[in-house]
Amino acid sequence: MRSTIESKLAGCLTVIVLLASMVPTIASAQAVEDSSRTEVFIAEDGSASAETFTADEAPVVELDYSGPRFGMTWDPAGGAPMSQFGWHFEHQTASAKRGPRFVVETILLAGGIEEDRVIPNATLVFGVRLPAGGEFGVGPSFTLGPAGASSAIVVACGHSFKAGGIRVPINFAVSLDSEGQRMSLVTGWAVRAR
Repeated sequence: MRSTIESKLAGCLTVIVLLASMVPTIASAQAVEDSSRTEVFIAEDGSASAETFTADEAPVVELDYSGPRFGMTWDPAGGAPMSQFGWHFEHQTASAKRGPRFVVETILLAGGIEEDRVIPNATLVFGVRLPAGGEFGVGPSFTLGPAGASSAIVVACGHSFKAGGIRVPINFAVSLDSEGQRMSLVTGWAVRAR
């Protein structure tokens, strides 16, 4: 009787070992079949690319834009508007699916040129651009003015229009600091960096 139990146990162990050795192969085949997919990305300029991803990877598109900016800044409490001229650098990140784009913008401006002075300003905005073109963001701003260096928080919103491969934004921003607020209206254009 003991040999019958031992032979049945040995047979069961053999089946278990055999099944256990097959599990990684089955799981691996399912993982490849279930998690691997090809995504086609169509950039704003119309170019397309295809990549294959596994399920644990989220396909992401990253784009860089830059271009000139110009506009004006004014104090709602009074005072003459001040011109703004400069350059804009932008980095966008988005999933492959049609959805919002997460944007980091660096805007370098020089204001007050019409008053025979140059007031440098640097602003870093963290924002979101929606598929229809609406955008909003917030970030720090640093200015070196006649009274010295100052910092502020900027809240901005606007809309980006597409003209072929060129993006034309129109943005309204409110700068909030310890001395009050300033408002700016800025536009320009941006071209995708290659």
